[in-house]
Amino acid sequence: MATKISRVNLSRRGENNQKRENNGTTTLDVSSSCLFALDGLNEYICLKRLLAYDNCLSDVECLQSLHQLEVVHLQHNNVRKIENAFTDCAALKELRLDFNCISKVSSLTFEKCENLTVLDLSFNQLQSIEFLQKLPSLRELYLSNNQVESITPLMFCKNLTDLDLTANKIVEAKEGLSGLSSLQSVNLSRNKISSLFGLNKLPHVTTFNISGNKLDSAACIALACPSIEYFDLSENMIRNADDILMIVDYLKELKEFNIQNNPLDFSTTTYDRRSFMREIQGKVPTVQRVQLARSGKNDSKKKVFTLQDVGQEIVGAMEDQFTTLSALADIYNTRISERYARLKDAFSGIPAPKPWSTGVEVNADDDELTSGTRHGPQNVRTRLYEALRFSRNAEETTTETVENLQEAILT
Repeated sequence: MATKISRVNLSRRGENNQKRENNGTTTLDVSSSCLFALDGLNEYICLKRLLAYDNCLSDVECLQSLHQLEVVHLQHNNVRKIENAFTDCAALKELRLDFNCISKVSSLTFEKCENLTVLDLSFNQLQSIEFLQKLPSLRELYLSNNQVESITPLMFCKNLTDLDLTANKIVEAKEGLSGLSSLQSVNLSRNKISSLFGLNKLPHVTTFNISGNKLDSAACIALACPSIEYFDLSENMIRNADDILMIVDYLKELKEFNIQNNPLDFSTTTYDRRSFMREIQGKVPTVQRVQLARSGKNDSKKKVFTLQDVGQEIVGAMEDQFTTLSALADIYNTRISERYARLKDAFSGIPAPKPWSTGVEVNADDDELTSGTRHGPQNVRTRLYEALRFSRNAEETTTETVENLQEAILT
């Protein structure tokens, strides 16, 4: 059984050659090693890249002496505090601390990390993000699955291009997104946002996900982000179908549009579900996929799905099943034919019964077999004939079944 290491000592005091080697190391990978602590890191004065993810580390204060660190991966550990871990890491560019137990980050923690461009603190327990005020160079920020309520400090991160705030407790997002003109991807899904009215221009955003919120209108997003290509509005509170068409009018680059599970009301329009979909696709030729599913209560009341629609869907499903069945029939027919040929070859190689046998004479060209005694050399030949006839019958039965099914479906 493999031994689990709980502590690693990276120093080699008294071994001058090894120490000089450590001094020149720029990359260290101790990931997935069941480690509970790191000792001796202070000797790796040239270390630029540290990979220590998927361990059991809780204390990472030892990193503060590594002034040349640029990339640090500490995801999937038990880290709870990082107050002094990066106070002197001015060269730090990428930091991953997702899937830990961090509930608070001091505003001084990243005070000297002005070169940090990628920060991942997803799946922690953060409530405040005031520390972002000290990170003007940040380009990618991942804070999903925390407990953040206010995102106002984001306004200090003017260079952000990718922002993920999925599954937090955000109610108001407009102010936090103000001035982030470099944003390209925004994910605010599964929050409590009811309005983004007055959202400032975000001209470079191509991906916007705000599913699972409480929006009753999203035209303001389309006005602020005219370059959106992938727009997810699913699971909101949008009822006005004309509001959706207005969005499409603004988004000329739209490729994928998800508006599933919104209580859309078609009673005040001339559209039903099908014509509504056609209208969207007609307005934006670049659209590759539009997802519009029934929201349940509203569609049943407004009778968006007629009996004819249901009938067409049933026929379509049956045709799909028939296509599958036909393909299976072809496969089985091929296999039966192969076995038929093998049996015929095997049969032709068996010598005729000897004169002293008590069996009945069998003609290889006859389909009908006369049963004789079940003992003696001729029994093998008789069994092969029976198998041969069974193969023929199976092939004919399969073909007849498929033809009957096809006739039943078409009628």
